[in-house]
Amino acid sequence: AHFVEHMVFMGTEKYPDENEWAAFLSSHGGEDNGETDAETTCFYFDVHPNYLREGLDRFCQFFAAPRFAWGSSEREVKAIESEFQQAKTSDSNREAQVHAALIDEAHPYNTFGWGDRRSLVERPAAARVDMQREMRQFHAQHYSAGRMSAVVLGKEPLDELQLWALESCGAIPNKQTSRPRFSSGPPPFAPHRLPLEVRVKPLKDVRRIDFSWFVPSLQEHHR
Repeated sequence: AHFVEHMVFMGTEKYPDENEWAAFLSSHGGEDNGETDAETTCFYFDVHPNYLREGLDRFCQFFAAPRFAWGSSEREVKAIESEFQQAKTSDSNREAQVHAALIDEAHPYNTFGWGDRRSLVERPAAARVDMQREMRQFHAQHYSAGRMSAVVLGKEPLDELQLWALESCGAIPNKQTSRPRFSSGPPPFAPHRLPLEVRVKPLKDVRRIDFSWFVPSLQEHHR
């Protein structure tokens, strides 16, 4: 998911140049970013108001028809590796990863959630996994209009902004796929493993005690 977040920016079928989006934003006072969490990925950008309509068209093509240009992959892996190296110096991030590692293996949270060179390049290469194909399949499965929401803020009247949103977001196909559900899956910890005490040695000179409770999934109630 994190790798796909980076790679969708590397050109689309309509705008194939991998540097075209960055050049567009740079020329018109804009910026962008994306972030991947445990269950969601969020993308956002801003640009000079006079170029919002064009920006929306370019932006939505990332989700409609990205090229996943493999020539850009090494640069994006370096960016992800850099993010990971920064993240692992945070005690809260390290604690979260300890949590994930301790959770029962059958639970989807038992995973390495950051991504780095080892997980994105070295291990797939050793296992002869085609990462470009894997990303295309992930995008095809999860990037569907029915599972996405868009927010547009501009100086134009609401009716005009709505029209622009329909024009741009309308290119994203609705594949009628459903979100993964966790309510019927196994609990994070089997009852016989609880209560569980975990001691984590921090990087900083801090002393803290945390208590965690696991509650049923509330995803069904989220809108």
